[in-house]
Amino acid sequence: MGSLYFHRSLLKGITVHKFISVSLLSLAILTTSHAKEKQEIDCANIKNVAQMKKCITKKLDPSVLPSSNSRGDGAVTLELWMADINSSGVVCIDKEESFELWRENAEVDISVTLRHLMTNEVKTLVWPKEEFTLFWPENGWGIPADLSQYEITSYGKSQQWTFRHIPSNANFLKKMALMADLGCIAQASYIYSNEIYKE
Repeated sequence: MGSLYFHRSLLKGITVHKFISVSLLSLAILTTSHAKEKQEIDCANIKNVAQMKKCITKKLDPSVLPSSNSRGDGAVTLELWMADINSSGVVCIDKEESFELWRENAEVDISVTLRHLMTNEVKTLVWPKEEFTLFWPENGWGIPADLSQYEITSYGKSQQWTFRHIPSNANFLKKMALMADLGCIAQASYIYSNEIYKE
């Protein structure tokens, strides 16, 4: 009887010990996880390439980023401040620098209608054939404000853009991280795939 009681007590002690060990391990994991959250990188203030990669891979997978030279039919290489009129989404711009509209096919003249979604103001542009790019109409409008939204209609289809401002004094490393974080995927991809961030 005494022996049975001893074994039961021993087994209970082992069980309690295991429970305490598992609890301590779980606590350690939670503490480590919390510490990592506290050390979360501020993508607006990255300091090196390693931090940049952590920021950009939140939104992009570097292994599948498209080459900037494989855009459309190859007639033009996408540059940083270009916006594809056939795509909706977020467009990052430098308020100190002009940006251009871009199209893949330049075989015909087309008209492009731009509509400010808040004021409902409309501008119609004529886009000559053989021209792959067209400057944004700054005359009377200026560079779009941060978070402003526009509808772009061409080829009988409409796209919607939300503009985000990127600091003019930011280097390419910071620009890329910010673009990825804000959702300007094509532009972040351009900087990454061309390795401009190393300049």
